[in-house]
Amino acid sequence: MIKNECEIVKDMLPSYVENTLSSATNEFIETHIKECKNCKKILDELKKEEIVEKNQDKKSKKNKIKDIDYLKKYNRRVKLLTSIVYILIIFIILVLAFYWYIRIKNYNKYNYNYNIILTAYEKYDEIIHSNNFLYEADYGDVRYRPYYYGYEKHMAFYYKDGKFKRIRTDINDGNPERESDEYGKIKNGIYSSITLNYYKDGKISRGLMGNLSTGKLLSDNNYSTYIDYFYNLGIDELINLEITDEIYNGKECYLIKKYDNNNKSQWIEMWIEKDTMLVIREKNNEKDNNWDYNYKWTVGNVTDEDVTITDTTRQDWLPFYNETLDMLLEK
Repeated sequence: MIKNECEIVKDMLPSYVENTLSSATNEFIETHIKECKNCKKILDELKKEEIVEKNQDKKSKKNKIKDIDYLKKYNRRVKLLTSIVYILIIFIILVLAFYWYIRIKNYNKYNYNYNIILTAYEKYDEIIHSNNFLYEADYGDVRYRPYYYGYEKHMAFYYKDGKFKRIRTDINDGNPERESDEYGKIKNGIYSSITLNYYKDGKISRGLMGNLSTGKLLSDNNYSTYIDYFYNLGIDELINLEITDEIYNGKECYLIKKYDNNNKSQWIEMWIEKDTMLVIREKNNEKDNNWDYNYKWTVGNVTDEDVTITDTTRQDWLPFYNETLDMLLEK
């Protein structure tokens, strides 16, 4: 009977340890254990195993908690790094977008400015390489030429078929001081000329100038507009030009302003008429050398008489004039 009872108790001991039996069954097992050493020994071993399992469960739970905490920290780090990467990518995209925006903007501005300058330069170049044109310039009173007589007020340059005449009027203290008529010939880009000066006191003088230039007549003789200078500007300087629309003397113009690289309070302005793309005005605001020029261009109306000495008082000079100029051009 006891032996059968031991078998029954052994079968129920695991449930007893887990505390899943009824109170009556627990009392039955506890009464049996008091009398049966063998069953008590088995119970003690089961309890030890239970304790070990509980400890293992606790360790397992702790390890799981550690693993979960590590995963959480890892996920936080991944999210942080991902956010940083996204921010860097967005920053790089914004920088590149800004760079290309500025580049495209500068490229468009360069093209716009360059096309205006190029068109005006080509028009200017076409005229001065034609066989018949008149170039007139009215200068402001502040234009000072120390190698002339006071201020040069007006200049007219006639050109036809290799011959030219340049008339200059110098003014001093508001009164005409001298008129200078220069007659010349051009061959293969080289020009020679003779100058006849009229002074207010009635005196007449003559001078000789030869082999002074091998390039463009107007620019090399310092009577061109600034379009030649603007045409040879670098890319950065072309981009930095300010070009606006303006009405001058009833004409629609491009107003081009270039600041001095070393002094932003000084600049050059140039007005280009839109219809003709010719330079009609230039202005400089330099403190000690400010000027305001107005230009007029006429093509095809210069006659032979315009480039020939017509004053009868000069007829005796004609052989000397022609012989000397031809001699200089043959050198």
